[in-house]
Amino acid sequence: MALLESNVPPKARDSLGVLLASTIPKGGNGCQVLRPMWTEEAMHRAYDFVRLVDARNRRGDPTSEKPCLEDAIVRDLAVRFSELADRREREVVPCAAVLQDVVAGLGALFGCPANITLETKIAEVLLPGYKRRALVLAASELVCNALLHAFQGRTAGVIKVVLAATGPESAHLRVADNGIGFTDSSPNLDCGVGAGLAGLLEADLAYDRVAGWTIAEIAFPVSGS
Repeated sequence: MALLESNVPPKARDSLGVLLASTIPKGGNGCQVLRPMWTEEAMHRAYDFVRLVDARNRRGDPTSEKPCLEDAIVRDLAVRFSELADRREREVVPCAAVLQDVVAGLGALFGCPANITLETKIAEVLLPGYKRRALVLAASELVCNALLHAFQGRTAGVIKVVLAATGPESAHLRVADNGIGFTDSSPNLDCGVGAGLAGLLEADLAYDRVAGWTIAEIAFPVSGS
């Protein structure tokens, strides 16, 4: 990771530093039982940020064209990530606004420069703080995966993020892209950060490939939240 970071120009390195700081645990990082999951996710997200910034740099995207706008997006995204760990973990909170802000920020920073459009359709869902954290971080993980892998060799693409109620006691998170799909093998759904976060939502992570779209979905319960 240090080698990748050393190849990033100073302006981009400032942005990377802000994003990496948002992965540092705060306030003891929640209840002790969940700390290993949060720590694993934070390390993985930090590595993804380094790779995304490095990929953007390699494309030759100008980092000084709109520095104020980029700084605002970076700092807002970092605040949103940090806020996920701030609330009491059992307090029931709305999820839509922070999820919208996180995926929109990722799209603006890393999608737009690569001609990847990020579309969202996000309904309000109420969850305990630790489940909201898992939901938003799972969406971030799936969006980052698509940005890093789905469009290699392509000049444009679309990522769609949907959060919707599927009944009075259920909802789903869906992240779909029209990229290249699984080039080698299907993803391992039983391990990894995405699967672990889905587990905190009392759900499984499922993948499908339909009509040129790769679809990742987490269908989870909301009753008793």
